[in-house]
Parts: sequence; structure tokens; C-alpha cells
Amino acid sequence: MRIFSLILVLIAISFGCADSWAQIKAKEEPMPTPKQEEQAQDIFKTLRCMVCEGQSIDASKAELAVDMRVLIRDMLKQGKTEDEIRTYLVGKYGETITMKIGNKPGITVLILLPFIVLLMAMIIIMRKVNSKREN
Repeated sequence: MRIFSLILVLIAISFGCADSWAQIKAKEEPMPTPKQEEQAQDIFKTLRCMVCEGQSIDASKAELAVDMRVLIRDMLKQGKTEDEIRTYLVGKYGETITMKIGNKPGITVLILLPFIVLLMAMIIIMRKVNSKREN
């Protein structure tokens, strides 16, 4: 009896997920021309989903990502350029919305710091090993 109940619950959940995914897809209408849709897709791939870590809004199924895709398509239909859309979204969500890392001095230090620490640790270990061999 428990197995039967578990199967019914799993079926109900799967239908609920399929229904919500269908609602998401219905909310998103593609652009009128393939060229405009390609332009929208290019923008989607360069913007980060603020809900999902590390995913672009193109790959995300989060409701915020869906809303952002709809907003971007609407802005493109209004004749906004990619730069205007990007500027608007960066102004609203901050620089973290972009998928690329900016060229700020602090970011370079953060990227290089682990390698510098590793190099320093290797030098210290080598010196200790050499000093023990001499004794």
C-alpha cells in the first residue's frame, strides 16, 4: 500500500512540474523574426541568473530568469539596442549580472592570489627540507 501511495505522489509531482514548465514556455513568446530571436538569445547567454549561481538566464528555469527573458524581448521589440538593455539591467541588478569578469585591479589580485600563496608555500617547504638535509 505504501509503494502505491509513493507512486501516486511521484506521478502527481511529475504532472505538476510538466504543467509549470508548460506555463513558463507559454509566457515566453519568440521574437517575430529569426534574426531578432538570435539577438535575444545572444543577450540571454551573456547575463547571469540572479537566482541560480553560475547559470545564464538562457539556461535557467527560475521565474526571475523567465521574467528577464520576457523583458529583454519586449525591450528589443521597442527598438532598444543591446547596450541599452545591458546598461538598464546592470543599473538594476549591478555588475554581477554580467557573465564576464570585469578588468578591475581587485579581480586580478583575487585570481592570482591562490597561485601566489601556493608558490610561497612551496618555497617555504623546500627551504625547510633543504635545511633538514644540511643538519
